[in-house]
Amino acid sequence: MVATDHAPVPKELKKNLWDATPGIPGAEMFLPLMLSEWVNKGKFSLGKLVDVCCYRPARQFGLAPRKGTLTIGSDADLVFIDLDKEAVVPQEPVYSNTDYSIIAGRKIKGWPILTMLRGRIVAQDGKVVAETGDGKYLAGK
Repeated sequence: MVATDHAPVPKELKKNLWDATPGIPGAEMFLPLMLSEWVNKGKFSLGKLVDVCCYRPARQFGLAPRKGTLTIGSDADLVFIDLDKEAVVPQEPVYSNTDYSIIAGRKIKGWPILTMLRGRIVAQDGKVVAETGDGKYLAGK
């Protein structure tokens, strides 16, 4: 299973090691990094990426088969990707409450281009288009 430790606070709050919030910002770059460093460099197949980032976490937290798989009765959460798309990570994250990125300026190959939640488009071409409140809490079994 692969996950992130997302801690989106301004850089100013990270100056003193002993008082700093632990972790780094990075959730919005998780999938592009996995596509670039794992899939496009041949370390893991796209199927393995889906397994360790989607299916296994859903199963571990009691959300499968509703989440983590595409089967009859599942929620139709989908991400369409372009494995050939290349872009440079911006200096500041777009959707995180922070003003820095530890991978700013890095060239990434492989980006999500469309994301669907329960069959509805929530992100497209790098822009969130979801409505506030589209998320839903799901208790695990």
